[in-house]
Amino acid sequence: TVLQVLSKKGYNTVEEVARSYMKNLKIDPHNDLETWQQAVEAKQIVNYQMNENAFFDRNIIDEIAFRKFRNMEIPLHLIQKAKEVDYDEVFFFDFWEEIYNNYYDDMSNTMSMGDARKLGSKLLSTYNSFGYRPLFMNQEEPVKRTEYILNNI
Repeated sequence: TVLQVLSKKGYNTVEEVARSYMKNLKIDPHNDLETWQQAVEAKQIVNYQMNENAFFDRNIIDEIAFRKFRNMEIPLHLIQKAKEVDYDEVFFFDFWEEIYNNYYDDMSNTMSMGDARKLGSKLLSTYNSFGYRPLFMNQEEPVKRTEYILNNI
């Protein structure tokens, strides 16, 4: 993945919290979505505070988009925190069927292809609502995408 390439080049990277939780802690969001979402959000906030100069797979604004997508209430403290953070640049990895089929072909994928596309739209509109204008990533292999990122920071 792009984060792996960046990490190998010596950059600080932060993996996706939700995916890590599912793999390492075996937390199931289907049992209690609100508790799950709060745990992921808390970790996202800590990740930002501890890694201000890093490349993040997901972040606080993503969590707001996830809440919108799932029709969940958005806590005011989360909106406030999203206004406080300052990401230098946002690189948007639009839905890519090949990646969906390969990368997400494991136990942590609980989203249909259609929902993954809808979530992408929700992510983009949420970033825009916080004043970000994401740069769209091309559908090339990770080294090429990494070069694009490094040329645009």
